[in-house]
Amino acid sequence: MTDTPLHDAIADLDSAIQRLFGPRQDTSGAWTASIWAQMVEAIHDKPSGGNRGVFTTGAVANLTALDWVREIEMVTSHLTKLRDTPQIILESLAHVQAWGPEQTDQVTQLAGTVHSWARRGEEYLAPHSVLEVAANCPECDVRTVYRPNQYGENCKTAALQVTAEQCVCLNCKSEWSPEHFELLAAVLGCDPVETKIA
Repeated sequence: MTDTPLHDAIADLDSAIQRLFGPRQDTSGAWTASIWAQMVEAIHDKPSGGNRGVFTTGAVANLTALDWVREIEMVTSHLTKLRDTPQIILESLAHVQAWGPEQTDQVTQLAGTVHSWARRGEEYLAPHSVLEVAANCPECDVRTVYRPNQYGENCKTAALQVTAEQCVCLNCKSEWSPEHFELLAAVLGCDPVETKIA
């Protein structure tokens, strides 16, 4: 098999699909259900509290998981005439025969979308410390974005968000891994963080 841009894009799509639907290893080394399975389960988790008529944080979390699942179901249902689960639909597209060489950019874009879904699912399932960087994104030059908080209200927040695993721009979705943090800090004109982000 010859390596071509289409083959590379298909490989990235397959990797994204595995990231979203494949089993995961937790920090102790134990295997857990996929991001998809855990998010579907999160929809049905009982909200904390129990007061009737009170909208709890747990209820908001359930809505977040529901919105995430529904978005994926909606987008994947429009990708092909196949009517099945998002996993089966995406796996049917992760083959060179499903695409022509002129569709490489579409495959690359779809892989990016699936990686984005996986990242958002991971963030939901494993909340961790997030640092907001008060600087313009070097890719899109945006400093702030509006995004819903846990109560569904749009709030202004820094576009650049840093965790121990990555820095991501909430506007253009550009990502930087930890090995690029020092270079990114230099480009942004800030001092690299000396302490660990937990």
